[in-house]
Amino acid sequence: MIDSSGFPIEAFGNDRLLEVWESLLRRKLRGIGRPKEIKKAMKLPIIRLALSAMLLALSFPAEAQQPKKVPRIGYLSPFDPATESTRAEAIRLALRELGYIEGQNIASEYRYAAGKLDRYPELAAELVRLKVDIILVTGGDRVTQAAKNATKTIPIVMTGPGVRSCRGRPG
Repeated sequence: MIDSSGFPIEAFGNDRLLEVWESLLRRKLRGIGRPKEIKKAMKLPIIRLALSAMLLALSFPAEAQQPKKVPRIGYLSPFDPATESTRAEAIRLALRELGYIEGQNIASEYRYAAGKLDRYPELAAELVRLKVDIILVTGGDRVTQAAKNATKTIPIVMTGPGVRSCRGRPG
């Protein structure tokens, strides 16, 4: 019997068909050989895929969420804490109205000279070492000058008597 393409068609029984398939399979797998080697050859693509996936995962840097930096205010006063308590509380309340709550999303470092003029430079330098984001100075020119001498990069805000009010855009 010959099919439409010109190839002979043989009538095989089930046993003969199995023999033909086995011989074709043996020819196909001739380079591989025994069943253990066939299993190894089948595992190879899976191992390659797993290694590729691991390398791909390791090539991306871990981007953990960084903790949010809390702004720090340095408060420098020539007075003692008892004298400054009402002013410091007023500043805390004003910050709270703006949404800044001390201990949650803002931190404050308080330094009081308690009337000792020689402590101004030391306290201002301490605030600079603490790396505050802004220095709030109360009480006059000498404290302000000590803060200015301690840093050229941290902004200084002056409050209290003798400080002119600046409306609009300062600078």
